[in-house]
Amino acid sequence: MPEQNTNRALTEAAADEWKVLPSGLTVLVRPMPGYSGTHVIYATRFGSIDRDFRVDGREVHLPAGVAHFLEHKMFEDEDGDAFAKFAKTGANANAFTSFDRTCYLFTATEQLDESLDVLLGMVGRPYFTEQTIAKEQGIIGQEIKMYDDSADWRLITGLCECLYHSHPIRSDIAGTVESIAEITPEMLYDCCKAFYAPGNMVLAAAGNTSMEQILAACARHGLMDERPAEKVEDIALKYPDSFKGQIDQGVENDFRQFCVDNGITQDQAQKLLDWQLGANKEITDKIIADGVKELRSEWGSRFDENKATALKAFTALDKRMGGRLATSIEGRDMANNPVFVRTFHEIGKLLSEDVLSGGSGTAPSDARESAVDTYKGMFKE
Repeated sequence: MPEQNTNRALTEAAADEWKVLPSGLTVLVRPMPGYSGTHVIYATRFGSIDRDFRVDGREVHLPAGVAHFLEHKMFEDEDGDAFAKFAKTGANANAFTSFDRTCYLFTATEQLDESLDVLLGMVGRPYFTEQTIAKEQGIIGQEIKMYDDSADWRLITGLCECLYHSHPIRSDIAGTVESIAEITPEMLYDCCKAFYAPGNMVLAAAGNTSMEQILAACARHGLMDERPAEKVEDIALKYPDSFKGQIDQGVENDFRQFCVDNGITQDQAQKLLDWQLGANKEITDKIIADGVKELRSEWGSRFDENKATALKAFTALDKRMGGRLATSIEGRDMANNPVFVRTFHEIGKLLSEDVLSGGSGTAPSDARESAVDTYKGMFKE
């Protein structure tokens, strides 16, 4: 498929060697002979905007800042701090969280196998307790307050708050002191199960290494074992009733296949769809509300009369088209759409009263042509 070809081209451009393991993990390697160091990144498609999803049939709703909080907690296990383990191997480790991903990384000039074991082990075997979470809430709370004093960061987050009314991108990646206080161990384990599956992750390495060395590390951590993958027939998307009659089956099939090709799970696919429909509805509702306000201001006391004329014109034209016109806009609540009302009001002025009343009379040919031209231009805006 076109998406697969594009992904392959992008992947091959980013690495000399790439492989999708039986577990679903994508591995990218660029061997660079002569280099003394190796840089490794282990990334998951889980960021600050991933706040609502389903796991094990349950709906999960996260407070702001969970992805970033989880990034911090991944470095801690029952045996201690992963940073201390990286220090023993001589590796320089770090991590970061963005809106749509979390990345764990290190650079090493020696003991690469040992550093890979630390990285794959800490991400593959998460460990959370009430006590360790409480400790981290205090640490990240101080980090949040530090960013509150950063003018450029406040500018970015303030802009997102202004641009997005309800989308989670409007929230700070780290959350707030209040939001991270809601985090529990169960919440973090749900996130790991939903987003830290191999099929949702990428392991990339560049430098003094080889595909064989990276695959050997993956084998040591069970990432060469086959794991159940989402199939296209398993991705069943749910649409609101208000979208009845508007779903293009071809577009939906392409989207479902895209999800399968890119390791997007059932829960993630539904979340993507929900966000898109929510964003569209939010924008549409505002446009309609502003348009209706403008029409009321323009038409004044004649608003209800003109709207009635528009609906009569629509009904008359729909009758001539055997009901096809009504079917084409089913579920779109066009009676409250200002573009619809204005357009069919103009058409109504061109039609005779007999036609508007449901009679069999006809409007003059020039009026019919004007009405058709007006209808054709209805959705050009």
